[in-house]
Amino acid sequence: MTDIGSRIRFYRESRRLSQAALARRLGMASPQLCRYETGHTRPGLLVLGRIARALNVPLSDFLLGR
Repeated sequence: MTDIGSRIRFYRESRRLSQAALARRLGMASPQLCRYETGHTRPGLLVLGRIARALNVPLSDFLLGR
């Protein structure tokens, strides 16, 4: 996993969540989450924190790809 989008997808799939389910948890539209996962856009640090919390991953591990 080399980028943020790949890590989001990896952790989401490892928790058996669909994009729609995670997007609901985050209060965002599914297409926005899809753009993050595909690398078309990058989430800001605050959004990354929300994603990490929703996936129950420490933000430092999430950002560093551990």
